[in-house]
Order: sequence, then C-alpha cells, then structure tokens
Amino acid sequence: MQIVLISGSANLDSQTSQALDALLEGIRAGGADGETLLLARFDITRCRHCDRQGDSPCQRQGRCLTEDDFESVVMRIRRADAVAFATPVYFGGPSAVLRAFFHRLGNICAHPNARKGIAGTPAVGLCVGGGAANCAEKLKRILSACGFDVVEAIPAPRRELHLKLAMVKAAGERLAAALPARGPG
Repeated sequence: MQIVLISGSANLDSQTSQALDALLEGIRAGGADGETLLLARFDITRCRHCDRQGDSPCQRQGRCLTEDDFESVVMRIRRADAVAFATPVYFGGPSAVLRAFFHRLGNICAHPNARKGIAGTPAVGLCVGGGAANCAEKLKRILSACGFDVVEAIPAPRRELHLKLAMVKAAGERLAAALPARGPG
C-alpha cells in the first residue's frame, strides 16, 4: 500500500517536515509505505484561467493545458492508495505553493473524468503553525471539493507541535490500517 505525502513547505527541516515525518512513521507502523513530495521542488505554476469566459479548458476537458510538473504530481496521487497534504500556515491558510496546486487541481476536478483516481481516495490534511485550526478547516473544504474522502484534518499549532506529534503518528497508523489490502497484480 502506497501513500503519497505532499508538503507545501519550502523547507526540508521545518516543523511541517517534522509533522510529516511523524505521519510517515505512523503509516509505516500501520503496514503501508509512503513517498514524500516537496511541492516547492516541482515546477508548478499558478492557474492561468486560460479562457476569458470563465469556462476554462481544464473544466471542459479534465486536464490542465499548462506544461509543467503539475500532471506528474496528479498522476502520483491517482496511483496512490491514500494521500496526505501538509502545509505551514500562512494568513490562516495553506502555503502559496499548495494553494497554486489546489487551484489547478480543483479546476480539473470539475470534470468527472478528472476525478478518477482522486474521488474517494482517503486523504489527511495537516496544518502546522499559528491559525492551524482555521487552516485545517480550509484544507478539509478544499480536499472535499476535489472529491477526496477526508479522513482527518489535523491542526498543529507551532507552540504545541511537540505535543501533537504522537497524535499525528497515530493518524498515520489509522490511515494505513483503514486501507484495503491489495491483492497480487
């Protein structure tokens, strides 16, 4: 079982990374494996809203026409058994790189064909920093709008992170345990 962990942090040694490490530890303890993707290392541009009328090609065709790393990240999500999104909190919401990703993902997910491999996929949201509770609610709404099955949206205030790491690890264990076992092939 494979879980993709997506970090909206630009820093490999951040509190968000610490929280993702705890989640990954729990995932592995629960019998699954995980791959962490640092979005800041991918070339993912902001949504360009290609059509002036507001009915963009991504919504009509279920794919983004911008050529960058967006589609490769989406394909990893589609192949995963579950996904986790972690972000530092900026102004009560996700980081800019994660927001840019979600704007494009939300647009393609407006098309039913683009939801394949996303709709119903178990997802965990993790927000680290001041205003984490507000961010976790926003993240939960975004993930639900894209069609993910939101298992948990965990707020981890910066000053309480050391207290929350055990809870985050336990969430990883629950996520892994909830996944159906794959048969051969």
